[in-house]
Amino acid sequence: MSFLLEEALDGLKKIRELQDLRDDPARWSELPRDQQIARMSTLESTERQVRSYLTLANQTVSMLFHLTSEIQGPFLRPEIVDRLAAMLNFNLVQLCGPRCSSLKVRNPESYGWAPKTLLAQIVSIYRHLDTEDGQFALAVSKDDRCYSQDLFTQAHMLMSRHAIQTPEELDRFSRLGAKAEEISKTRTEVDYGEIPSEFCDTLIDTLMDDPVMLPQSQAVVDRSTIMRHLLNQETDPFNRMPLTESELIPLPDLKARIISWKSEREAQWKCRQLEKKGDS
Repeated sequence: MSFLLEEALDGLKKIRELQDLRDDPARWSELPRDQQIARMSTLESTERQVRSYLTLANQTVSMLFHLTSEIQGPFLRPEIVDRLAAMLNFNLVQLCGPRCSSLKVRNPESYGWAPKTLLAQIVSIYRHLDTEDGQFALAVSKDDRCYSQDLFTQAHMLMSRHAIQTPEELDRFSRLGAKAEEISKTRTEVDYGEIPSEFCDTLIDTLMDDPVMLPQSQAVVDRSTIMRHLLNQETDPFNRMPLTESELIPLPDLKARIISWKSEREAQWKCRQLEKKGDS
């Protein structure tokens, strides 16, 4: 979806530039006839591409909108939720960020370009996935590429100004942004220090949350890591032997030790913060 929308928005920007050139008699008349023909050919081909990209992007967003309104569980699985949150954040930036002012074209409906509808559906997907356990807010906050509190503020202001959603819907969207911001601050500030090697994912060398063992290679990785791999290829990444989700071996004792270690380190961090406040 991100690729489709990004290509469509790049195309809309090009269409806007070509339309402005064509509709400016002074600039247009300065071009030789062959360049005028070339520009018009580029405009027509770009319009066809944008229609195709937007058709697919609109269908994809609409499908996600309807699916997430009915079921949330599959989209909140560890191997899915981080990627989905990052994708939504990226598309929110495209629609609400600095480039949005350059996306106004003549006859937008002829390309299937309905930014208000698209934005409303994307924001609704955020709300659909905002469950009480805060799992989606955590995933949103982990996106270092696009997430920021300013993004949620800008989106809220834009939707409020154009009455794209109801005040109640906007309030819930803002609460999700606030939860993500609070989580982001904690994630950024807590320093766990040196992580014991047994708590690290063998494949990507990060702290695990839900460790599992791969039966063939005996490697220990986080469940979310191996599940993302299995979405693309049902093999053990260490030896390429066949592997399915049902074969993963949970490690509850190791998981409990990781949770205990993290809680202890977080408590120590909070004590240090209180001491700093007391000294100041």
